[in-house]
Amino acid sequence: MGDMIDNFLKEFFVMRPKNERLIGPHEGQEFDLIKRGNKTLAYFGPDSVSMHENYQKAKELGLGELEFYFDPIEVDENIFLPRYKAVIFYVTGYEQKAKRLEKLLIEAISLFGVNTKPKYLAGEREIGELLGYSKKQIDAYIDFQENLLIKIAERKNKNDQNYCCQ
Repeated sequence: MGDMIDNFLKEFFVMRPKNERLIGPHEGQEFDLIKRGNKTLAYFGPDSVSMHENYQKAKELGLGELEFYFDPIEVDENIFLPRYKAVIFYVTGYEQKAKRLEKLLIEAISLFGVNTKPKYLAGEREIGELLGYSKKQIDAYIDFQENLLIKIAERKNKNDQNYCCQ
């Protein structure tokens, strides 16, 4: 089961070439964008390359930090996301915006799945706006998420058929 989860996460988040990743268009640029005044929040989850480096850069810029944990969630019988730590760094004066982002991220994880798609995708749109992404980047991410949910539903239907028809 653990290998299946790892393969799923790698398939959708890690193994794609950087130019094909629709997630994290600001990846590797967050702190530069904050420094230039183009961004007020930066979110880093479990797929962040070096959390230690992120804390160092945030400290150098005098950013606030909001650490939180996502509770474990079972997307389906094959996909289980374990509890993990995440952090939002924010420019002074944007703590409320950071707290709103935290709330939306936690809600998004709890809504992840095909039965809650409209509410989930609406939350993802607001998350993108809070993180300073353009409408085009947000639309691309929403398309990516819709395709991901379709693939999960297809896999679930295939597994259900294999289970019932053996």
